[in-house]
Amino acid sequence: MLEQYERIKAQHRDAILLFRLGDFYEMFGEDAREGARLLGLTLTKRQEMAMCGVPHHASRSYIHRLLRHGRKVAVCEQTSAPNGKSITTREVVEVLSPGSVFDLDYLDPKISNFIAAISCDTNHVSLAWCDVSTGELNVTAHEIPSHEGDNRSSAVESIVRRELARLSPSELLVQESLLERTDSLQRLAAPEHAAVVNRIPDWGFNREQSVRRLTELFGVVSLQGFGIERSDPALTPVAALLEYLEDNARHVLAHISHLHRHTDDRFLVLDDATIRNLELVHNMQDGGDAYTLVEVMDECCSAMGSRLLRRWMLSPSRRRDVITDRHDRVAELYHDQPTLQRLRGDLSSVYDLERLVGRLGVEKAHPKDVRAIAGTLRAADNIGATVSHWYGATPETGLLDSADDRQTLLSIEERIVTTLDDDPAVALAEGGIIRAGFDEELDRLRALRDESRHILSEYLEEQRRATGVTSLKIKYNRVLGHFFEVPSGQARRLPDDFIRRQSLANAERFTTTRLGELEDQINSAGETADLREQQLFMDLRAAVAGKTALLTQMARRISEVDVMAALAYAATLRGWRRPTMTDTPVLNIHGGRHPVVESHLPPGDFVDNDLSLGGSGPRFALVTGPNMAGKSTVLRQTALIVLMAHVGSFVPAETAELGVTDRIFCRVGASDNIARGESTFLVEMNETSNILRNATDRSLIIMDEVGRGTSTHDGLAIAWAVTEYLLEEVQGRTLFATHYHELAHLKHPQFTALGMAVDHSSETIVFLKKLRPGTEDRSYGVDVARMAGLPEAVISRARELLARLEQGGVTLPYGTDPSATASPGVGRSAGEDAVPAAGAPDSPQSADFSAPPGELFHPEDLLRTELAGIDPDSLAPREALDLIYRWKRGLSQ
Repeated sequence: MLEQYERIKAQHRDAILLFRLGDFYEMFGEDAREGARLLGLTLTKRQEMAMCGVPHHASRSYIHRLLRHGRKVAVCEQTSAPNGKSITTREVVEVLSPGSVFDLDYLDPKISNFIAAISCDTNHVSLAWCDVSTGELNVTAHEIPSHEGDNRSSAVESIVRRELARLSPSELLVQESLLERTDSLQRLAAPEHAAVVNRIPDWGFNREQSVRRLTELFGVVSLQGFGIERSDPALTPVAALLEYLEDNARHVLAHISHLHRHTDDRFLVLDDATIRNLELVHNMQDGGDAYTLVEVMDECCSAMGSRLLRRWMLSPSRRRDVITDRHDRVAELYHDQPTLQRLRGDLSSVYDLERLVGRLGVEKAHPKDVRAIAGTLRAADNIGATVSHWYGATPETGLLDSADDRQTLLSIEERIVTTLDDDPAVALAEGGIIRAGFDEELDRLRALRDESRHILSEYLEEQRRATGVTSLKIKYNRVLGHFFEVPSGQARRLPDDFIRRQSLANAERFTTTRLGELEDQINSAGETADLREQQLFMDLRAAVAGKTALLTQMARRISEVDVMAALAYAATLRGWRRPTMTDTPVLNIHGGRHPVVESHLPPGDFVDNDLSLGGSGPRFALVTGPNMAGKSTVLRQTALIVLMAHVGSFVPAETAELGVTDRIFCRVGASDNIARGESTFLVEMNETSNILRNATDRSLIIMDEVGRGTSTHDGLAIAWAVTEYLLEEVQGRTLFATHYHELAHLKHPQFTALGMAVDHSSETIVFLKKLRPGTEDRSYGVDVARMAGLPEAVISRARELLARLEQGGVTLPYGTDPSATASPGVGRSAGEDAVPAAGAPDSPQSADFSAPPGELFHPEDLLRTELAGIDPDSLAPREALDLIYRWKRGLSQ
């Protein structure tokens, strides 16, 4: 048996093999050790082989847990009955992987379950992704920026990470050379992605092979009907994806009936940092959906709607006509609350039609699934009668394109209802699937099975009347089966068609051809009824599967209606208003609020804010203010309001005029990523680089504390240079929050300064959370430290040092000489080295006063800044003279 196990395991090295032994699935060796660890099972040994197992009847829950841990599972069944002479035949009947499962018990109903294939050539990064549970197949290709030069690998990784953040695939097929090209790309397989990563040889990514497989799958001669050319680089990964699904996951793919080409110019692009920093679908604490935007917006009644809303959130539209159409639909329901409530009632009766159709396509739909389709079609007809005008149709066409299509699905619904029992069994072998009265032959078989005694009694009475022998009886034993028995004296009265079976002292036993037939029918009636019932169900399932295209269209439109109704309901609950969309790159928000923060505060507690960027006003706003004053909240709420509007939602603001945006960049906060070998500051610079290279004048840019991860002067220099670049080169709508108050001296027609208001009229500081023109030149960090509970001695000393720093400098307790041994807090003297004030250059010699082209500071501003940080007593005569000459040169330029 172990030899048999090893042969099968050799074919599935990348999967945990569940090996059927009687009533258990057993795991052996390394599989057993891993299975015991992941499932909390007791690990045992037999013949020095580690083993553990799970009961066959409870295997589904264990398989689900293995899939959630990102493992593949190969299910090996006994395919022959034990005969006591040879080993039982076993073979793998199914390979389950996180990205290729159909069973609804293994899937999160609100999240699409994508498996993605990724390849890279000289010029493009290509992706194909599929949700096999719904049959959704998509492709895209991204051109690698030519300006990257030596940073090509970084550009490729940036594209891949952005796509992974948008799709969150549970399984990846990655071109082998792509993983091996650089260390950074090998980190795609890191645990942070929570996806199974399969290395696929480069020859598996072939564009011509992809075209051939797709044309065969769809039964077409070309892909032009899908808007895709044969030479499109986006097709390259498709062959690898389809081959994996067919061979490794052992699925037929007939339910995949459409191919969609994803292009960035149709969507508002969000990179991985923005998706993470805005906490759209996962929070930054535990990765859950609590305190996220999706938690606030998702009021959908169906799982299909929830999945579509997530897709819209991660890929918002940038087409003004699409956005406006969605706003129109939300507004219609928002202003007609009775219709909205009735519509949501119908939507609550809808099952997950997308995934039910997917199960139909792979012949995995059980009777309850098909019955659920009928219930959904009935509810969908009511929904169509309400919103058919959204699709240019009438109540006669419903959610479909023609009255004939609607009638076809109504006929399917009627056939399901008349065929299946109201509460059919899940397993076909259990019976109780087909409704009584639907099939005469099935009813007869059921009658034979359930009423055999009555049938035999009727036949006995029939024979008594025919023969006149009233003493005739029907009896049964295990040897003869059913037989007629009469007293010996009456036997001669029986006709010739009675066949003698046995003679007793006082009785004779006979049978007839008809009795034999009835006995055979009775004995096989149960099995035959089950087979008949299964065949009738399979005929029905095939008929329903034949309408996959119409069912898929119906599912897609139900999803859209559900999202529209959810957005209208959320706007009603939370007081959101319709935004105005324009092609001008403008951002005018009056009374804006943070949708997530507001939803977790008592009504009326959130402080709203106004903001205006672009149009005839400045495009760049420098936002200053102390910690806890609400800068990050204002920054994030601005990005969320813009994103929500592009999704099609109303927004948390009194009024909002928003220009159509191509990208949102949100660089807020930073943390290190040890797994990727990146410090906090490197993460910050990577995100900043991505913004400066990819943002346009149509982008919304949110940046917070750029340069804070390094020294004061380095950080100020970087923040200054980034500000200039955004103003002069990018020219996008930008909110730039900083504690570098020196930047407030910038002079530029597109620059404005805003500050978070603070009431410090008394000893108690009150953060008003209000954005107003001007700057806040204090950070109140010591006050925040006091509020956090730092010891009073530390607070007092910090206040003392702060006062001295603000006056121009403070001496350290010992010099910068490495040999100095004085302890902090003692030995302060006028002759010791001084710490320059914030904003001063590291040394007079290193400071550069000459202004570069496009300089935004006036020379006098820089002169004041540098003078404020110089200790004249510490300058040597030669250093002072050098400073004078350099200032003179700078002022004369």
